[in-house]
Amino acid sequence: MNTQIIEAMAALREAVRTSEEYADYLRCREKVEKDPELLAKVEEYRQREFRYQNILSPEERETERGQLLALMGQLRQNPAADAYFRTERHLCRILQQAAKEVLAPLELHTEGMID
Repeated sequence: MNTQIIEAMAALREAVRTSEEYADYLRCREKVEKDPELLAKVEEYRQREFRYQNILSPEERETERGQLLALMGQLRQNPAADAYFRTERHLCRILQQAAKEVLAPLELHTEGMID
């Protein structure tokens, strides 16, 4: 891989790692990790969300969707979990925006590509 690209990725990684947004995320994640029961519920949600997005059939998704929404509603009532999900989402949006900014001027035709 091109050295200039590798260096730019390292600089971006370091900028994210030292950002206030990432520090907020880590603080919130630490609070969740201190509560084993809450951590188990967050991990359960993550696993079910992954299955929902990647594995389940359309029929199974219909049933699971309501259960996922209910579980997320329960988790959001806990201030530590709510802050964790909010800071994680904010950080992910920053990274998505960075990816869009990098890719926008490039003429890559990736629609319909499968890993």
